[in-house]
Amino acid sequence: MNLQESTILTVTQLNNQAKYFLEEKFAHVWIEGELSSPKKYPSGHIYFTLKDDNSELSCVMFAQQSKKLSFDLLTGTKVIANGDISLYLARGQYQFIVKNMYPSGQGELWLAYEKLKQKLFDEGLFDEVHKKPIPKYPKEIGIVTSSSGAVLRDIINVVNRRSPQVRILLRSAQVQGENSAQDISNGINELNEHGRVDAIIVGRGGGSWEDLWSFNEEIVARAIYESEIPVISAVGHETDFTITDLVADLRAPTPSVAAELAVPIKNELIQTIDYFSSRLFDSVKKSIENRNDLVNQYLSRYGLHKPNILLNRLSENINIKDHQIRQLISTKLNQSYEKVNSFEKNLENLNPMKILERGYSVVFDENCSLVNSTKSVSLGDTINVKFARGLISANVQNIEDSENE
Repeated sequence: MNLQESTILTVTQLNNQAKYFLEEKFAHVWIEGELSSPKKYPSGHIYFTLKDDNSELSCVMFAQQSKKLSFDLLTGTKVIANGDISLYLARGQYQFIVKNMYPSGQGELWLAYEKLKQKLFDEGLFDEVHKKPIPKYPKEIGIVTSSSGAVLRDIINVVNRRSPQVRILLRSAQVQGENSAQDISNGINELNEHGRVDAIIVGRGGGSWEDLWSFNEEIVARAIYESEIPVISAVGHETDFTITDLVADLRAPTPSVAAELAVPIKNELIQTIDYFSSRLFDSVKKSIENRNDLVNQYLSRYGLHKPNILLNRLSENINIKDHQIRQLISTKLNQSYEKVNSFEKNLENLNPMKILERGYSVVFDENCSLVNSTKSVSLGDTINVKFARGLISANVQNIEDSENE
């Protein structure tokens, strides 16, 4: 062998070439193995080994990624990890740089999530061009969630506080477990068939990755995408993220925020009316001032001082126009204030407490759910009756069904 004709590499050159080959060939790899000797340093970096029956692999998870871990790293835990193969130049040793890691069961769910997300992304279901705007002044909103959860109560409280005139239509749905994805999808479709709601809120409270899985199902994603009514996704807490969030027209970090995004504040409506009334007044006032300036320009011209008849006619026309404009201002302002007063009266009439003050009452069961039928209670049940002033609890001793029920 002629050394002069051969390429002689330095150790660093060889390691660099090996590093390039490994990182190019083994990028974004998923592997499964058993955790061994995990050690977390003050910097937040975690070093450990993944092994199977025949081999082991040195791994590192840097601080930024390790913050995302939702479980404790214990020796013997079987995991699925995602990351890149790299080579540590100083020692010529290769290692697996982990970006995401889950216990085996969760890892399989994550793989299914990533696979479906990529599929729907390729089909364009997440594209901004398909996002429908949320109406600013809805008359009625639909909700697809559990009828027994805190989510529904939170949404109702927010809507009643901000815009009590907005009606709420609930399509109760199973949000966890077998057949829940189909039920959620059916709920979205039924509200579209109903056709009277202006926006739909789809969601549930927080939970584990498995608890939220129904909102990662393809059938739910396609129901939202095909909905003709704008959909707000409100699944879990702010840190939770599902396929539903990606395909919805708007994602809310929590159900309460979803309600805030869906309806305006009453005072904001009044402020908007006042704002446009003020703009109208200013616009008309400016128009009058401009006309007066124009008149003054005409009056300053020498030629107009002689033809008194023409000047008198012009002055008369200006007075007429001025009177008409002032009448228009007065009429427009009166109409605006009448609309504001009418709107306030309508809002006041829609106040649930006003209905109660007329002698009506509202009945809730022990779970604070509204009782609107004798079929919702049984003999011996405790019910709470809400009056305009006060609340009483009672036991059901007799049930009589109406003929029309």
